Amino acid sequence: MLENCSAFIVDHSSDAILVADRNGVILSANSSLFKLHNSFKKGAKLSEVIPVDYCKQILSYGISNFQALIDFNETLTIGASKLIVTKVGVTYQDEEAILLLFRNVSGYLGFFRG
Repeated sequence: MLENCSAFIVDHSSDAILVADRNGVILSANSSLFKLHNSFKKGAKLSEVIPVDYCKQILSYGISNFQALIDFNETLTIGASKLIVTKVGVTYQDEEAILLLFRNVSGYLGFFRG
């Protein structure tokens, strides 16, 4: 039941969410990632979605401290969107993986102003 609830929340989140393996291959993503990065395809490398240096940083944190929840304090720009990224280790289809949450800064600023 909890897995179904989690899947529903991920699928319907306005934040972009993806799951990648330790090599940076994207295993799953929600529809918000497709809206953010319209050329995205399942099975793509993380470095095709975010800048290579940022990708290396995320993957190195994933390997050295897998289970840690890490908020990256700088914003990442993809297209016209400024994003804050959170990484957490998860188990996906019985394998260790990295879940990335991309929160759109402008969306949050509009919420707090409104």
